[in-house]
Amino acid sequence: MSLNKDMQALIDSIRLPILFFLPDDLVEGKSKDTKQQLEDIGFIKQLFFLNKDNKASNYKEGIDDYAIMEKHKLLKSNIFQLLELQSKLDEKSFDFLMNNYFEEVKAWLWSSEWLSSNSKHHVNGYSNVIQSTLEIQKRALKEHQSELIASFNTILKNRNKIEAEPASKLNVYQDKISNLKINNNKTTEKRVLLTDVAADAYLLQTVFNVEQ
Repeated sequence: MSLNKDMQALIDSIRLPILFFLPDDLVEGKSKDTKQQLEDIGFIKQLFFLNKDNKASNYKEGIDDYAIMEKHKLLKSNIFQLLELQSKLDEKSFDFLMNNYFEEVKAWLWSSEWLSSNSKHHVNGYSNVIQSTLEIQKRALKEHQSELIASFNTILKNRNKIEAEPASKLNVYQDKISNLKINNNKTTEKRVLLTDVAADAYLLQTVFNVEQ
């Protein structure tokens, strides 16, 4: 894998795995028919899981919770990969990578904070288990941010200060979710009464940028 691909893969891996849902506000701009179809197939207010291979599925309690519990290990491995890249890249290139990586971490941390604070108002079937897992997800990203500052203090020294939070974490979250590119190999069927397989594919094509 080339260095450019290594760097992009690292940045993409920050969000994986992740639990997420589609806020009602995000589909406000969709057509009436599209919104109705999304409601018919239960996408709005539904919790989803994006695995480490960048594939989305309905949340499964227990299985997906365990995967999120392992998120901190995956992020910790990124520290070692960043140290390896630092030895291969010139200073200017690595500084550019690190600043972009840190911005991505910050955006997903803010997104995870919004998720953990608002899931009980937006997710059907909300439970204490879901809340606990969203808290673990948030904590993994928060700890990763701290580890980055500790490991790359020279580059991120100005980030060591408390940065102003965005006016709306929801806007940050919506931006990250609406620009996801999700791997999917299923065939899309455009009809209102959808099977589980077709519904999955329809959602990914309608709401997200899907890589077939």
